[in-house]
Amino acid sequence: MHDHEEAIRILVAYVRLELGDPVVALTMAKSVLSRNVDSPTSISIKRKALARLYACEALCCIGNAPAALQIILKSDMESVSDSEQRHPPADPIEKLVDDMSWKMDKGEARALVNVAFSATFAANDELGKAENHAKVALAVNLKSVNARNALLFCLLRRGDTAGALNILRMSR
Repeated sequence: MHDHEEAIRILVAYVRLELGDPVVALTMAKSVLSRNVDSPTSISIKRKALARLYACEALCCIGNAPAALQIILKSDMESVSDSEQRHPPADPIEKLVDDMSWKMDKGEARALVNVAFSATFAANDELGKAENHAKVALAVNLKSVNARNALLFCLLRRGDTAGALNILRMSR
């Protein structure tokens, strides 16, 4: 697969997710993730970060939450140098944030990645972890509708309607 094909597959994955077709989105994202390159470019690494988020969302949409969790927590070892392989980043969130920050500022990337982690943990019925990631996302970007919705989801699933109402009041 050439560089332009990889870019097109990422765009198709995004569009198919927006159109409610997670199966095609997952196929496109997995084709980018499976690309083995001898010397990955920074663009290739960044596209793989997007592909991981899109694959995670697609897997959640089709009801395969355990696979989504596995994808988002996976360390992308084929795209890092030998020294990084010996000392992989301790935090998969920070790795994704670094890889995503070419497209947006780090705060926005951190909020987006934490929302993805929140949704994935929520889909796996790990509401405590999901709520923590939603809180981080909201703290990083107070205007993030997705972060607010993720936190509202967790609070309501827990039965904390008072907490959910407080979040809604603060967002006005």
